[in-house]
Amino acid sequence: MTAIEEHNYTVNQVLTTTSGDAGGAIHYFGVGGDASLVHGVQFMWDATFAGSITIWTSSFRASDAPINSTTAGAWIQQNPTSGYTPISPGGAATAATPLVITIPGGTAGGCDLSFGNIPQKRFRAVVTVTTAGLLRAKHNGKE
Repeated sequence: MTAIEEHNYTVNQVLTTTSGDAGGAIHYFGVGGDASLVHGVQFMWDATFAGSITIWTSSFRASDAPINSTTAGAWIQQNPTSGYTPISPGGAATAATPLVITIPGGTAGGCDLSFGNIPQKRFRAVVTVTTAGLLRAKHNGKE
């Protein structure tokens, strides 16, 4: 069972997973992108959470590309080969590429992802859970 709490808008989210989510359960976070006003998102997790986070974008309307769509081409994974992803504390996660975060579990921590050079309209984070725990997401944007 998964509980997602939304506070005011869809980019301040809390994902609390249970043992039923372990082993590859997938969850989708809308992380903004309202006409590309989102500049980044911060994730924070507890010491029990383990999993991975990938960032996907779409310029299609929500009716054509729902947040949980698996239709080929509706969402495109953003996977740049270089860049910087701040992770704190050191060892709490790794970033194979700037927008692919692996959280091994055992250490509470967080990361900050910047989207300044991505022009697409909508963003989502795909969270694959391997060990249940708590994960929070909060965006930053400018008007």
